[in-house]
Amino acid sequence: MRLDCRNAQKMIAPFLDDELDDHDCASFLNHVRSCPRCMEELETFFMITYALEYLDDESNRSFDIKELLRERLYRSDRKLSRHQLFSFFLWMLIIALGVAIVLLILMVFFPQFLPETAATLRDQFFSLLPL
Repeated sequence: MRLDCRNAQKMIAPFLDDELDDHDCASFLNHVRSCPRCMEELETFFMITYALEYLDDESNRSFDIKELLRERLYRSDRKLSRHQLFSFFLWMLIIALGVAIVLLILMVFFPQFLPETAATLRDQFFSLLPL
């Protein structure tokens, strides 16, 4: 889904508060990276929201608001990548379990369709189970 500037600007505060779901966050990040006006709005909002927090910090670290925002955008990208990878592996696991369950059902209830060696393996397997 292509995000327009008005909706992207409404998402700035929820983005900074880490309240966007993965889909909205990805749409937001894609939009602000391709729209200089919205990136400037994000930088301004980030500076207003978080500048005082960093200025009040008594450590002697450097105060580079653009670098702090780049770090925040990078962390959001990493989080999205981890969630997408986790979702992919979860779906692969669900599919593999589904296939295994279907094969097990076929082995148990429809042994006539199994090759002779598979039927023998099935009988050996079930003979090992304590019943």
